[in-house]
Amino acid sequence: MKQARTLRIYQIVCILLTLYFFRVIHMLPGLEGQSAMTPLKWIILALALYSAAAGFYMQRRLLRTPRDPRIAAKSTPAKRWMVANIVRLAFATAVGLYGLVLHFNGGPESLVVLLIALGLILLLIWRPGPVPTEEQ
Repeated sequence: MKQARTLRIYQIVCILLTLYFFRVIHMLPGLEGQSAMTPLKWIILALALYSAAAGFYMQRRLLRTPRDPRIAAKSTPAKRWMVANIVRLAFATAVGLYGLVLHFNGGPESLVVLLIALGLILLLIWRPGPVPTEEQ
């Protein structure tokens, strides 16, 4: 129960941080007159989309029992569950952060807002799921 509460606090902090990104893009201007998509902006967009997808993929991958017996002996299902959820929240927050990076590189405002909103949506739909027992 304590672990789920810790994750909820982390989720709230990530949501507040992502909401703050909206404030930052309105307070601080990005590069003027450079809203055309350059190769750097495409890379930033690709990294943001990768982060959105990797949050789901990495969470599932981290929840699996390691194949190496030495690592498996040190890893409990509860530890893997906690790490997997933190990684997913971090990847979701990173999507919004990439939107902020795109803003400061002169990216299109609509794309910047879309990435920050996507990060926020990913954070809002996240659920920790039940804490696994040691037998699982």
